[in-house]
This record gives sequence, C-alpha cells and structure tokens, in this order.
Amino acid sequence: MGGVTFPKVALLILYLRILLERKVRIITWIVIGVVLSHWVATGIIAVLVTYQPFAFKWDKTIPGGHCADLLAAYKHVSIPNILTDLAIAILPMSTFYHLQMSRSRKTGIFLTFLAGNL
Repeated sequence: MGGVTFPKVALLILYLRILLERKVRIITWIVIGVVLSHWVATGIIAVLVTYQPFAFKWDKTIPGGHCADLLAAYKHVSIPNILTDLAIAILPMSTFYHLQMSRSRKTGIFLTFLAGNL
C-alpha cells in the first residue's frame, strides 16, 4: 500500500511547489489528507482485521482461523485510489489553462503531467 501512497504524496508535494493558485493548493492539501487517511484506514486497520486471529496471517494451522474475502477487500480499496488518481490528474488543469503560451505547448505540458500520473 505504501508503494502507491508515497509516490502520490510526493507528486502532490511537487504540485505544491509549482502550482501557485490558492484554490488549487488548498485542494492539493485536501487530496494529500485523503491519500494519507486512506493509507491509514486500509493499509493498517484493514490488515489487522483481515485475518482472524491475526496470527493466522502467518500460521495457517491455527484451528478456527479464517481470512476475509481478500478479492472484495481489494476491490473496495481500489475505489479511493482511482478517485485520488483522477484528482491528481485534474489538479493542474486550471493552471495549465491560464498559462500564457500556445495551445499546443499547453497540451504538451498537460500530456507530460498525465504520463507522469500513469
């Protein structure tokens, strides 16, 4: 989970350095909060409750131990990830729109940022 969270936060911190509009910076801080809270909720809390008892995670011989439906858990975890990915892709759009340069250059810069999000 950290493999997704920390690159997102790093990219959002980069946005804070290059995007100067107050509204965009506030939204960036909100997205950072959402990404980090999602990491705490799914990366830490969900891991603790996925296996009952927790020791069943590494010792499958414990009688009565069971796992939650991991496929369903991954599906539910991916929804906020997709939404934050979209927010990260959309955040710099208003700044790019107001740049004083040709439309083709704006498109090139936007596509560069979009490729970085992938």
